[in-house]
Amino acid sequence: MQIEKIISPLIASQFPSFYKDEGPNFIAFVQAYYQWMEQTGQVVHESRSILDYEDIDSTATQFIQYFKNKYIQSLPESIIADKKLLVKHILDLYRSKGTEKAYRLLFRLLFNEDIDVYTPGEHLFKTSDATWYIPHYIEVSNSIYLQQLVGHQIYSSGGALAVVENYSQKIVSEKTINILYLSNIEGNFKFGEEIYSLDFPALIHANSPIVTGSLSTVAVTSGGANYKVGDLLTVSGSGSSGIAQIVSTVTNNGKVTFNLLNGGYGFSVNAIITVTGGYGSGATFSIGNITNKQIFNINIDGISGVTNTLLDLYTEGFAMNTVSSTGAFTNNELVTATANVKHLDVKYINGAIANGESISNTSLGITGLTVYNSDGNVIYITGTDVNLNNANLVNNVILVSNTTASTVKVNSTYPKVTVTGNGVVNAVVSNTTILTVFNTSNTIGYFIPGSTVTGATSGKIAVVSGITRLTNWNYFPANPASSNLDTNINIAFNNITKEIGTITYLNKINPGVGYSANPTVTITEPYIYDIRIPDGIGGFWGYDASITATAGIANGVVTAITIKDSGFGYNPDEFVNLTTSNNTTAVSGFAIVDNYGVGSGYWKDNSGFTSDTRYIQDSIFYQNYSYQIIASRMLDTYKTFVEDLVHPSGVALFGKFSITSILTETQTLPTSFSLTSVHAANLTADINTVTADSTLYTADEDIYYYP
Repeated sequence: MQIEKIISPLIASQFPSFYKDEGPNFIAFVQAYYQWMEQTGQVVHESRSILDYEDIDSTATQFIQYFKNKYIQSLPESIIADKKLLVKHILDLYRSKGTEKAYRLLFRLLFNEDIDVYTPGEHLFKTSDATWYIPHYIEVSNSIYLQQLVGHQIYSSGGALAVVENYSQKIVSEKTINILYLSNIEGNFKFGEEIYSLDFPALIHANSPIVTGSLSTVAVTSGGANYKVGDLLTVSGSGSSGIAQIVSTVTNNGKVTFNLLNGGYGFSVNAIITVTGGYGSGATFSIGNITNKQIFNINIDGISGVTNTLLDLYTEGFAMNTVSSTGAFTNNELVTATANVKHLDVKYINGAIANGESISNTSLGITGLTVYNSDGNVIYITGTDVNLNNANLVNNVILVSNTTASTVKVNSTYPKVTVTGNGVVNAVVSNTTILTVFNTSNTIGYFIPGSTVTGATSGKIAVVSGITRLTNWNYFPANPASSNLDTNINIAFNNITKEIGTITYLNKINPGVGYSANPTVTITEPYIYDIRIPDGIGGFWGYDASITATAGIANGVVTAITIKDSGFGYNPDEFVNLTTSNNTTAVSGFAIVDNYGVGSGYWKDNSGFTSDTRYIQDSIFYQNYSYQIIASRMLDTYKTFVEDLVHPSGVALFGKFSITSILTETQTLPTSFSLTSVHAANLTADINTVTADSTLYTADEDIYYYP
């Protein structure tokens, strides 16, 4: 109900109309009287505000005491920072009684301070109390719904159920693995099954992810030696992070033990290992690592394939395209050609220059240069003596192709030379445009595009515009299809770079089966050994390592394992090795990829482990039914209020006094409560000591107080 508090404006309308003419002063007097009564503390104001005084937010100051007496009578007047605020939120305080929130709210309402609450029961050492968690997950194919499945229940086409807790991706061996972490698993998610969810009806068939399987076990085919039940092994294959544990071993005869006596030199980690003899099978090992390393460049082509290669054939030579012919050449006619040439070592600025392009620098007067061969950073040019000997054709000059606008800078120039070509016409096509010219035992030379060909018998001349060689080498190991006599040797032959050194240890040893005698071991690095580099002690690099092989009884041969961590990315039926850092023999077998994956597991908390944050129960402070308030005031100043308002029965209250705030805040002592003179004097003296002598305490130190 709304009550009008201001009524003085209505007074004039309550008088008869003749008062306005004959008694206006009287009306003004009465109106002024009512305005006076509308002031705070007067009758009209107070009588018309009674309903407002029922609300703590709008009540008068003199009525606050009544609210306090009704709702918070146990608290003394002097300690309440804001009585209205306290009364207004006292229900929140009562409802949260016994919780950390209640203590924080109480101190904020009473003292306008923040506190911390420490619960010793949460930091007790309890044997076997820590929680062990084993992750379970499925590896699946890609789908646009994978991220959306988090928090939803899924089921497989085989009937398994689970809730998706998280989704992540991993890159393993350059392939992306999609992983769904599961909880509340019912049944088994198997390889090849489709994944569905009732929350996503569109997740069917083509859209549904497929279980790609995780490493479930390994079918052991070779059990190594000297292992013990319980040993952990790392699973090496196309996947990663797989860990297996040995569950059974046996003792077998006919096993081979390898021992490295001398690591030699010139070996890579992929050297060829041969184990022969001994009447058994399967014994082998790999090179663990090498030391004293160096990088060795080797040509790996054998010489036998090129020993009979002809550089040229006297029955064949060049097919020359000619222009500007003045007549016809005749078969078997001797022809000669002369050309001035020069070669330039250049650096490309942009583009590339090919055979047949002309290059120039017109601003420097460099013209008339034709490229007859472009070979990497070297270009060969021809032209007249004047053009080739241009004084401006020097180092660092810029030349531009007139065809492609490619640009080069000249690093070095070499002297002009004259190249002479001699040959015999073997065939004339159209009598002018194409000449087939071959070299005889009495003729030599090289024909260059741009040179002038002259017939010794006919006297006819022509200008060479292009040359096609009719014969090439018949063996180029690196690229026999496209290599020719102009190919660089380093391109024509196969060259490799190999890191070599001394063998330091053997790894992934397989002791084999059925050996009744000692086998023979050789290690060969073929390309290094072929060079026959002496090692200084009678052997050669790449063939001088010494390894003994001894057949006998082997203990601890692994027969079965269990998977402790499925890892990610393993393929069904792939061959895997299982190794450990303290055993050089390798367990091997075939991966079984079928069920959902399991992780190694971890402790989710440390409540079952001794540490600097875990304490043994003492039934006083460190127990389940105690708590500690950490505040910048002594326990005596607030203990009564806490116990009356928020303290639950059966729980022990402790106080911890921190001086941090005393050193950092401007107000060091509360002024809203009283202490006995003795306590007050002692507290003041302590605080003065702390603030005066900074070496006595630091800002991070705490003072403990137990009642």
